[in-house]
Amino acid sequence: MDFFDESGAAAVEFALVLPMLAMLMCGIFSFSIALNNNEMLTGAVNTGARQLARSRGASTPYADIVTLVGQAAAGLEPSKLSVTMTVNGQSCTGDSGESGCAALLTVGAPASVTASYPCAIVVLGIDYAPNCTLSQTMTGRVE
Repeated sequence: MDFFDESGAAAVEFALVLPMLAMLMCGIFSFSIALNNNEMLTGAVNTGARQLARSRGASTPYADIVTLVGQAAAGLEPSKLSVTMTVNGQSCTGDSGESGCAALLTVGAPASVTASYPCAIVVLGIDYAPNCTLSQTMTGRVE
C-alpha cells in the first residue's frame, strides 16, 4: 500500500463540500420564494391602486379593492394578506360613512393602496429574517 495513494480523495472532498453546497442551494431557493412573493404583492397592489383610482361613483369600492388585491395575489395566502387604503390622506375603513372610500373618492384626489404580507427565509430550520414583512404601496389619482 502506497502512503501517498489519492484514490479516495475526491470522495472525501465531495463529502466535505456537499453540506455547504446543499445549504447554499436551500438559501437560494428560500430567497427566491420570498422574491416571487414580493413580485406577486407588487402586481396585486398595482392592480388595486389602478382600480381604486377608477372607482369614483362605485357603491362598494373598499370591498371591491380588497377582493381584487386578494385575487390578483393568487399565490399568496389570503388570510395573511393585509390591505389598507387611503384617499387624499384619509384612511378608508369601509365602503360607507364619513371614513368610507365611496365618500372620499373625489376627482384628482390621490388614492393609495398598501398591502403587506409576511415572508420567511428559512434555511435548514434557521429563520434568517424572523420579522420579515413584505410591503408595497401604489398611488394613483382618482379619475
